[in-house]
Amino acid sequence: DKYLRYTINNPTDESRDRFILSKGHGTYAYYVILNQLGFIPDDELKNFNTDKATIKGCVEYNRNFMLEASTGSLGHGLPIAVGMALSFKMQGKKNRVICLVGDGEMQEGSNFEALMLAYRFKLNNLMVIVDANRLQAMGYVKDVALNNDRLAKVLSSFVDEGFYDIDGHNEDEISKCLDKFYN
Repeated sequence: DKYLRYTINNPTDESRDRFILSKGHGTYAYYVILNQLGFIPDDELKNFNTDKATIKGCVEYNRNFMLEASTGSLGHGLPIAVGMALSFKMQGKKNRVICLVGDGEMQEGSNFEALMLAYRFKLNNLMVIVDANRLQAMGYVKDVALNNDRLAKVLSSFVDEGFYDIDGHNEDEISKCLDKFYN
């Protein structure tokens, strides 16, 4: 709420920043936050995941609710975010894009292809946040792919500056990173 530019009364304003929740399992918390901000009505939240509601178990595109892209299938959100950021840059717009991915989802090759494009086009209007909770659907990330220390080393190679390996529970550290991105 402190960083993203948007207008409560005009959720489709083209000058708004975009937040892409690629991490499908974060949907439930995201809906509650959007409800608290006034984008998702109370009746939608109360009827969540029923025939009466439009919001379901995975994020489905709905600009009126600030749901910027249909995500949930691993590896979809980051490529969408890169496309948005590139589009804004090509149009000379000041919009920013923040994409939250999970560390388990970083096993998908489409994410690394997206990161290569982001680096190639110097998308300084894109911030990627990796929720490095070491978990994936059926176990631990380290048992299937790169552990998070190795993943951090790989990811740091996709930026010349602005890579932060922080404690995601420390609000001060998160704010410092967002302050740098927005300044």
